[in-house]
Amino acid sequence: RSTPKPSSAASDVYKRQVSLILYIASRNNCNKQCAEDHLTMSKASASRNTDWLSRNNYNGRPGLNLIRKEVDPEDRRKSTLRLTRKGRDLVEKLTSILYD
Repeated sequence: RSTPKPSSAASDVYKRQVSLILYIASRNNCNKQCAEDHLTMSKASASRNTDWLSRNNYNGRPGLNLIRKEVDPEDRRKSTLRLTRKGRDLVEKLTSILYD
């Protein structure tokens, strides 16, 4: 049996999420709007992806708990993104795979 390859739509989703988590790792405590601009993501796409990477998904299902998404106390329209312990561990594994 061969392993099915993900569809290009599915691989695009994974690429966006990996790009997003690496962006957050390189700029801990960044805001979602900066990530949207840097990664050329729409607001809707950034919201869906950050929800999926955080503790609770937008549809009420559990997320991956790799990032914390917090409302900026100075401007409630902005969200601050930071890695959780699980997210930091994943980034360490990714960087060791890529650079060791």
